[in-house]
Amino acid sequence: GTSLEAVTIAAKQDGTFASAGVAVAQSENRSLAFMNVASIIKFQVPAAYASVTVESTANLAGTVSVTFDEEGTPVIGNVENASKVITLEKVEAGVDYYVAILPGDHKFTFNIDGRLSKEASKTLTATRAGILSLGKLPEPAKLDRNLAFSAAEVVGYTSGWVQLPTLSGETSGVQYTSSDPEVASVDLATGKLTITEKKGTTTITASAPETDDYLAGSASYILTVNQSNVRIYIRIWPKIVHP
Repeated sequence: GTSLEAVTIAAKQDGTFASAGVAVAQSENRSLAFMNVASIIKFQVPAAYASVTVESTANLAGTVSVTFDEEGTPVIGNVENASKVITLEKVEAGVDYYVAILPGDHKFTFNIDGRLSKEASKTLTATRAGILSLGKLPEPAKLDRNLAFSAAEVVGYTSGWVQLPTLSGETSGVQYTSSDPEVASVDLATGKLTITEKKGTTTITASAPETDDYLAGSASYILTVNQSNVRIYIRIWPKIVHP
């Protein structure tokens, strides 16, 4: 025929050159000269990861219609089920990965296991049947721990009563400190407070170190310790004596 109505560039690929070479052909005889419909990007990852996603400001995948010009070269038409993201799963270091994409002007963003790896500093033009070799992607960026207490200020009493705020975020490896242990000391691992009989103010800080996946982070709240006021009320019922 003179056209193909459904040629698909998948939004989920396996990264092999064979699957990235999406090709079509037309002929008036038994000789078929296949030509690539897609562009191809080629890259490696710095280590083994569960997934890599390729994102662009333009459509990367979808189902397209293909026609042929006078020289038999495929021409891409309308795109249906378009996607600006293509995903590869279970990638390994030292392997060349090939991803089929729709031709066009692309500004790529790579995410490795959900972390930003590489964003092109300029828009790259992907031509039909061309290969853009991007080399080895940089290490993925480390994630922010987003540590935060549920309250910025807390009031406690010398009797020992205090309502502790909760800590949210990536809390692995967190350690707690008190700026004034004479007002209140804190358990290094759990954050449990021990309030002394001294009134005053101290800052309780939760800190976590930098790791392979996360940046260092911290959060704090201000504890104000007041004197306990305990009042005892005694009610005396009068005794009524009848003559």
